[in-house]
Parts: sequence; structure tokens; C-alpha cells
Amino acid sequence: MKSKGQGRYFKSGSRSSPKLLWTEPPASPTPGSRSKYIHYQGFSLGELTAVVGDHVLIRSTDTMNQQILECDVARLDELYHDFENKTEPYRAVVTWLCRPDFLPHMVESHGWEEQGASPFNNEYEVVGEARQFEKDISAETIYYKCKVVEGSVQEHPTIFSSKHKTGPYPCYMHRFNMTMTKKNSKKIFSVEPVLSTAKKSTTKRKVLGCRSTSPPPRCKRKASEEAGPASKKMRVLSSGQRQGDRREISPELTGWVVEIPGLNG
Repeated sequence: MKSKGQGRYFKSGSRSSPKLLWTEPPASPTPGSRSKYIHYQGFSLGELTAVVGDHVLIRSTDTMNQQILECDVARLDELYHDFENKTEPYRAVVTWLCRPDFLPHMVESHGWEEQGASPFNNEYEVVGEARQFEKDISAETIYYKCKVVEGSVQEHPTIFSSKHKTGPYPCYMHRFNMTMTKKNSKKIFSVEPVLSTAKKSTTKRKVLGCRSTSPPPRCKRKASEEAGPASKKMRVLSSGQRQGDRREISPELTGWVVEIPGLNG
């Protein structure tokens, strides 16, 4: 993956045979640097038709026969024609969503397993992206449409996806958003529920007269530059990452009563 200002996963825009056509009349542009261009609400590309607001799959390479799980997931926010761009004039502005397999290495789990939440599911789940990747892409790299539905952390992605799937398009559950904070100039990534839910509570075993101050198990994998070289897709960011040292405190037992024969009836 490449940082802001460069293509995300794909090497360059597609040179596919089908020609992209704008299918909706021009729309009012969003104020900003792209306001000088003609904006549209929808397009067709071969058998594919999509409009602003749709979720789509985007090819990560120039290969036409790419597997669905190798495609990136995004929401279409803007469509416009850049007549000054002679090679890739059909443009799309997107909001990226991340498959769990491509989360930063420090995010190995979502942390809600003890509350009964199922682990990340790379096939039926996506996570809101917090990293700054280029959002202005060639619309010709859009491969297929998909459906993304928000759900609670207690929902099982496979069952949830099957329940909300309509038509031929894949359906993904969106129950977590990635968050990013900085500590000593280092980027710290974690996830939080999309929908409001009860605060996590510890389920550690309570021990009389003892307060546990042991930190949770640390990530065995060394924190690296974003996804790191072990990822299936190369990602490059400007700074490394190091997981913060957060500690969970188990509540102390109080109100312990001891029965004494003869005094307690």
C-alpha cells in the first residue's frame, strides 16, 4: 500500500476494453480543489453501473481476472471528469475500508473476544480505515459493486452477511472503525465499535485480597512500518508503529462475609 499522494495498491489505472460512460447528468461539485471539474452522479463501465454512495470493489492490480478477496473495498464519494488528464480522465473520490488481513500488525484482534464477539473475518467483514491513502483514483479501476452494512460487535460476520445480502453482490459487515493516535511521534492504531455499545468489562477471575495489575498479552509480532513486508500487498507509510503499554485492572472483591458457628444463627 502506498501513502497519500500515490496510488493505493494498484500500479496504475486500468486500460480495460470497456469504455467508461457518464450515465447521470452533471452534478454540483463539492467545494474545494476539484470544484473546477465537471462532476457526475453515476457511470457505466461495461456491465457495471454505479452511482455516488455505492460501495465498490477496486482492483489492486491491472489484472482483469482478479479474485474478489484481492480487491479493495471503498465507498464512492465523488465522480468527475478531468479533461487535463489525458491518460486517466475519469476520476473517482472514495472512502477506503480495510479488510482485516490488511490491518496494521499491532491490531491483531479487536479486543472484544472476552465479551463474546467473534474474531475478525476477512471474507465477510471490513473495518473503517484511519490511514491516509490517496482517495482520488481512476474510476476505471472499479471492478464490481458490493454492499456494506453496519452491525454490532455481538453479530457474527458470516451470519450477518448472509442475512443482509441482496442480489449477486458480496455483502460485508462493518462493526469496527480503525483509530489512530500519536504517542511520542509514533502512530498507535486500534479499533473501536461503529455502533455504540456497553463498555468492555473484564472477565478475569477474581481473587480475594489481590488486585491484578498484569498487562494483557503483548503482540508477539514486532511492530513494523504499517502492514510490513509480511503482508500480501506491499504498504509504505512514513513512520513506524509501537503498541502502547495499556494495563487492565481487575476489580477487587469487597464485602466478603465469613460465617461463624453460633454467631450467625
